[in-house]
Amino acid sequence: MRPIIFCDFDGTITNTDNIISIMKKFAPPEWEALKDGVLQQKISISSGVGDMFSLLDSGLKDDIIQYVRKTAGIRPGFYEFVEYTKQANIPLYIVSGGMDFFIAPY
Repeated sequence: MRPIIFCDFDGTITNTDNIISIMKKFAPPEWEALKDGVLQQKISISSGVGDMFSLLDSGLKDDIIQYVRKTAGIRPGFYEFVEYTKQANIPLYIVSGGMDFFIAPY
């Protein structure tokens, strides 16, 4: 059987949890209750994150992308890991909970 790697972006490839960072910077205070609901498993991650992002003004998209690009460093060794998967011919897929608008610029 040939290996395939699926790797989460937010907080796995990056040094920080970008969703939390974005919410702290751009969201109104209501996001905190949603975060708490997700952490307490009262709200699904998918639903909670979607609801958190729905609190943001869509006009902030470019500002959010720039913010993530400035603040979310890629973990040391990740680029080497990507090179290894290429050399070993192992498919690598970057996955996200649907918030891929800030992944694409990478």
